[in-house]
Amino acid sequence: MGPLRRYAWFRKLWHDRRTQWAADRERDQGAVVFIGDSITQGWNDRLATAFPGMRIANRGISGDTTRGVLLRLQDDVLALRPTAVVLLIGTNDLEEGARPDIVEHNVRLILSALRNHDARMPVVLCQVFPSAASKKRPATLIK
Repeated sequence: MGPLRRYAWFRKLWHDRRTQWAADRERDQGAVVFIGDSITQGWNDRLATAFPGMRIANRGISGDTTRGVLLRLQDDVLALRPTAVVLLIGTNDLEEGARPDIVEHNVRLILSALRNHDARMPVVLCQVFPSAASKKRPATLIK
């Protein structure tokens, strides 16, 4: 359930990043996978600096939603046989008008899929950050 971003810029970004990741699949086997939206994508190469010596795979797509993560979870995360997953997602769902219970439901589905893949795999679930008052994702909905 919930929104999928269908803007032209998003479709291009989704395609380009996922095409590159498909080419990198073998290289990224056994990585700690960071998955999410623009906040995750924006970490870019800084992840390797922050976690020296650790194999990192950044699977953030700017603008993505929880439903988008569910659609790509198998190919972009589970296919890598990750040693751990860091998940930060949900703010764009609110921007697109989803209710907080929809976001929670989808996050629970993501966590369930990760647990079913490997019940012993560490998963870090990050809190959604507060947002600017000018956005359609007010702090009251994020809380």
